[in-house]
Amino acid sequence: SQQVGDRSALMATYRLLSNAKVSGAQLTEPHRRRTQQLAAQEAVTLLIQDRTSLDYSSHHRRTAGLGEISTVRERRGILLHSVLAVSGHSHQVLGLAHFEQIIRDPNRTPKRGRKRSSSAEGQAWEKAVQAIGPVPHGAVWVYVSDRESDIYEYLTTCLAHGADFVVRAF
Repeated sequence: SQQVGDRSALMATYRLLSNAKVSGAQLTEPHRRRTQQLAAQEAVTLLIQDRTSLDYSSHHRRTAGLGEISTVRERRGILLHSVLAVSGHSHQVLGLAHFEQIIRDPNRTPKRGRKRSSSAEGQAWEKAVQAIGPVPHGAVWVYVSDRESDIYEYLTTCLAHGADFVVRAF
């Protein structure tokens, strides 16, 4: 509430954010487009992918449609898969290149073994690469991700878009 100033601006912000005709993707599209333009101008851009849990468990009476975010069933919220673009030379943050909100299906079965998950969580890595698109001519984009992204389809999607990748193995 401190970001918007006075009470009337806060109420206007709440009306905007609760409007069914307005989505998070629409609100952030200009920022994501500008981030990708800046990344295209860099010689090397690191596209750092990760997932975080947004825990709304304490707001369960005022929210609907949340999913499980931990193995403890009482934890409810949204998983946010994001890609942060960072200049490879100046280390300046260029912006948020992509994000996806994931709500776990309450009837899902936990993943067993090393087989790729067909869930939204398992596909989020390659979907991010597809959404950001091919590497512009003359640029080098390196996707950086953790071991959860050690998925054949994700790696081949990076290569198909002309991107390099680093996957943490341990």
